[in-house]
This record gives sequence, structure tokens and C-alpha cells, in this order.
Amino acid sequence: MKGIRNKRLAVGILMALAAWAGPVTAQTGDRLEQQLQDTDEALARAGEIVHESRSERAREALDLALRTQEQAWEQFRTGRLLIAARLTRDARNLGMRAVTLARGDADLAGRAEREIERAAHAWDSARAAFDGPVPESALPLLDEAQEMIERARGQAREQHYEVAIRLAVSAQRLVRQAVGSDLGNDPTRVERELERTESLLDRVRDAVTEAGHDEAARLLEQAFRMEDGARAALHEGRVLQALGMTRDARTVANRAAELVRGPMDAAAVDAALAETDRLLDHAADMLSDEGDERALALVDRARDHQVRARAELHEGDPSGALAQTRVARGLAKRALQIAGSAEL
Repeated sequence: MKGIRNKRLAVGILMALAAWAGPVTAQTGDRLEQQLQDTDEALARAGEIVHESRSERAREALDLALRTQEQAWEQFRTGRLLIAARLTRDARNLGMRAVTLARGDADLAGRAEREIERAAHAWDSARAAFDGPVPESALPLLDEAQEMIERARGQAREQHYEVAIRLAVSAQRLVRQAVGSDLGNDPTRVERELERTESLLDRVRDAVTEAGHDEAARLLEQAFRMEDGARAALHEGRVLQALGMTRDARTVANRAAELVRGPMDAAAVDAALAETDRLLDHAADMLSDEGDERALALVDRARDHQVRARAELHEGDPSGALAQTRVARGLAKRALQIAGSAEL
């Protein structure tokens, strides 16, 4: 959707609508009739702006303005001048609101369209950038990004432009993570990924040693070798390769842990992820009109943790996925509390 063609026209209409929008005072019939005619003209021009914007909110405000103006004429014809003056003033105020909504929604619609296009282009470029099959570590990120892009398109069709923008921007961030521009080019963050893997290896080693499981011990030894390779790659500056290797080591370590402990109930993890998704969608709907920056920032952080949860699950770490989705849920609840929502 494109923006309003002539913003100066919109500003002019707002000024015209504001001209008679002050306090209602007693006045002559001729003067009031002129006001009513001026309101008719201004609302007709406002209708052009609203029609061009295709904003549902603006259309509803304009419809109410036109109905109020009809009532104003009816009161004028029956000699109730003060009531007519008040109604035509209200019609002007509603007309100003319609134009303001039209301008705002047109600007948001244009931005939403651009952000969705950027996200889709980034996703296509990311798929093309991988030489051969997409690495396993990148697949859940790209899948989540594609889902967010589709949800952004759906929200834009429903004229929930703020939600669409946030989803599209989040999708772009996920794509950057998938190709390594966020994690893969940041040695400090990759170092933290290695530390996470090494912490997991230590925990799994204790469990394997206690159980005396030969196959689990073999897998764990393989995972330690892979992690040593990741450390060497990071030391040599091969940051993206180090990231992939440490994630692979984590996957193998979790396979060893499953042999000893048994697999975690996948249904429980899926249910937890679905519950967090529901809460995040609710938060996005609540905040689409509230616009509290602190709450929006919390929702963005929650979505990041939810993406990590799915990545952990894809990499074979259901306990890590459960921990991440719980963090996401807590952040979403805090966002709703800030927004004043009672539905937690």
C-alpha cells in the first residue's frame, strides 16, 4: 500500500476542519449555515484522503463524522441552532481524527510493506548464500523467519501495521543470525556459545560416568573432540565455523545424555512452546495500540528467547528449549503487566 499522495492536501484539510472546531457559542442562523456548509466541504475533501489511505479505522471515523453532520443539518432545519452548532463541531473533530488516522495508517502501511519486502529478500538471499544444503544450525532460524514473514503479511492485510512491522524486523534479525552476521561475526557471543556447550559437556560427563554406559561414553568423547575443534577454530579466527562445530558438539552430547537419562517428554516441550506462542501473540495484539516502548522491547526479547528455544529443540536439547521458552514467557507476562493487561 502506498502513502497518501499529497500530504499538503491532508494538512490543509486538517486546518479547514479545525477552523470551526472551538467552543460552541450562540450565533445567527446565516453564520451557522455557513459553518455547516464549510463542514460539508471539509468532510468531502477528508473523504478523498480516507479513501486513498484505505484505512479501516479512518473510514469508521469518517462515517461517524458524516452521520453526525447529517444530524447537525436536521437540528438546524428545526431551529435548534445551538445543538446544530455542537453537532457540526463534533463532526469536524471526527473528520480531523479520520484524516489523522488515514495519514498515520498510510505511513505505517508503507513501512510495513517495505519491512516485509526486506525480510523476504533477506530470506531468499540467505537460502542462496549457503553453498549446498542449509546447515542444521541455520534451519530452525530460517524456518522461524519464514513463519514470521507470513504472519507479518497476514497482520498487514488486517491493517495491524505495527505488529506486521515488528514481525518483519524480527524475521530480518533471524535471517542475519542464520547466515552468521549476528553470531558468526561476533567472537564474544560465539565464545558464550562455546561456554554453554562446555557447561553441558561437564553435566553430561557426570551422568555418563555414574551410569557406566559405553555407547554414551563414546558419544561424549566425540562431543569433546568436536568442542576442542570449535575452540581451535575460534582461536584461529574462523568464528562461523567455530559456531557450527560447538552446536554440533552440543547435539552429540545431548544424544549421549538421552542414552543415560532417557528422552524428555517431547509432548510437554511442544505444549510449553505452544503456550508461549499464544502468550506472545496476545501481547502483540495488546501492544499494537498501546505502543509502550518498554513493553515492546520486552516482547522482542521474548521472541528472541522463543527462537532460541526452537533452535535448542532442533539441536536435540529439549531441556534447554524448555528453559528458553520459560524465559520468553516470563518476559511476555512482564510486557503485558506494563501494558495494563489483566489477561496473563
